[in-house]
Amino acid sequence: MRKASAFIAIAAGVVLTGVGERDVSAQGQPRAQQQQPGMGQRQSAPLNLQKEQLGSAGLPGEARARMRSGDCAGALDIFDAAVATLTDPTLRRDRGLCHEKLGHIYPAIDDYRAYLTESPDAPDAGGITARLTALQDQASGRQPAAVADDDDTPPGLRIGAAEEQEASKKAAQKAAAEGGKPAASATRSDKLDYVSAEEDALHTPLRAGKGVSLAPLLAVHKWFFSGDSLGDSQTWSEAFGIQVRYSFGAGGALVMEAGYERFNSTSIDPSTSSGLTTQVAYEFRFPFDVEYDNQFLFAPGLGYEHRGVTYTDGTTPGMTQGAFVPRMRAGWRHMLQPSTAFDLSLDLGVGNFFQYSQFPFDSHAPATALVALQASVAWGL
Repeated sequence: MRKASAFIAIAAGVVLTGVGERDVSAQGQPRAQQQQPGMGQRQSAPLNLQKEQLGSAGLPGEARARMRSGDCAGALDIFDAAVATLTDPTLRRDRGLCHEKLGHIYPAIDDYRAYLTESPDAPDAGGITARLTALQDQASGRQPAAVADDDDTPPGLRIGAAEEQEASKKAAQKAAAEGGKPAASATRSDKLDYVSAEEDALHTPLRAGKGVSLAPLLAVHKWFFSGDSLGDSQTWSEAFGIQVRYSFGAGGALVMEAGYERFNSTSIDPSTSSGLTTQVAYEFRFPFDVEYDNQFLFAPGLGYEHRGVTYTDGTTPGMTQGAFVPRMRAGWRHMLQPSTAFDLSLDLGVGNFFQYSQFPFDSHAPATALVALQASVAWGL
């Protein structure tokens, strides 16, 4: 019995000694040898590590802390992660403030719009609206109104001049230590890195840009000839044709159009009539919004009408007529796509028809008024 007890004690001592030696060996090894990244384990990205340590609820605090310290660039990634997982509308507001501070116009506009949509009655809604308006003016090329930096920024998030200078100093020191040059201004890089689809769409020929657009058109004309009534079918006509427009920019465009016109007369009427309708005009644009999604159009122009008349009695010779018709157009444009628009307009005009076979032209012929309703779908090239 004593021999068995002694044997058990000796065996236990050997096991404990082996375990101790392994612990000492492991502690003596460098940390890189104890656990090597990439061999069975993966290093987490810094943002993922923050999410694991703070949880989604802790991301806003970390992002706002960086914002207060002047590190808006570093705060954006954390704001992005917070917005993706949380529904607090103030996250969009604060991320918008960071974008604006860095000069990122279009992302800031998107965030401010989202915040105001979700929180239209927020205490700072007026200030954020002013910031949004100023950015939209800047994006459209208008002179933006001055907005005080701190009037609508929560006190806990204000980025003072001292913090901003310190952040710039640290960035310069970091660039010098890395042997590089300080980064270009955020506003300038934004013009390269944040050229959004919205900005591209604004510069199409049918909005505020330059270029050519084409449009098939359909119009209904009512001619008020002397002695005719509104219900006289022979004084109504339909026209279809093509419209070519060259836009000089946001102000307007030169418009040229030509079409075939057919009057509503048949073989049982005394005569039938058809011809060509043309016009050259300058189109002025007045947008209802900064994106030019809806526009009021005003286009003074000069038209020319060519009309052939054929008498159905078989004995009276036909005649051809022409008329210069000064016209005034007012219309509405709605953008369907960045380069596609629907136009609806009303024309008023007046002219004197004359016969080509009679010279000199009879300037005493009665004036003929025109009312035209026109619709078209235009494509920018």
